[in-house]
Amino acid sequence: MDVATDRLPGKGAASGLAAASSGGVATLATPVWSPPTPSLEMDAVFAAEFTVLVINIEAGPTLVGAIELVSPSNEAHPAARRAFAMKCLNYLNAGIGLIIVDVVTRRRANLHDQMTRLIVGNAPRFPGTPSIYAAAYRPFRRGDEEKISVWPLSLTLGGPLPVLPLWLRDVEEPVRVDLEAAYSEARQRSALG
Repeated sequence: MDVATDRLPGKGAASGLAAASSGGVATLATPVWSPPTPSLEMDAVFAAEFTVLVINIEAGPTLVGAIELVSPSNEAHPAARRAFAMKCLNYLNAGIGLIIVDVVTRRRANLHDQMTRLIVGNAPRFPGTPSIYAAAYRPFRRGDEEKISVWPLSLTLGGPLPVLPLWLRDVEEPVRVDLEAAYSEARQRSALG
């Protein structure tokens, strides 16, 4: 800028220095870019999410565990059930331990069973047909085989929530998750807030 100002016709070196020290800055407006109109549109399910994600920050933020609390919208219609099941299977396929807690009483969809419909191979359905349940899942390898261990529990309306293992990715011992204690603490905090 100084050199260009210095060389303008009729301007001397002194006027160039004065212009430079006045602090003016020239900027160009950034052109606005708009993408073209999309040529396709597809249906989607954006259900309510009640998820607790466990992140290992030591390895750069890495997802290592998840707890999914089923909402009524997760069970609302077939597409929502399939979307929830696919999200849970994605966790498991990535080696991420999972707990699902379904205390929705208005609908009778078992999302574990929805997951079994999407899995290739031996995938047992939930024992019995409980209306409310919880389950813990541990993905692991045994030799060349990929497996998922499942701890399914039927729940009782008004009864205590269970303690379940949360198997974190690349960790040999599970974390003890006391769902009843967590629920009680959350209720106390919401009453205080």
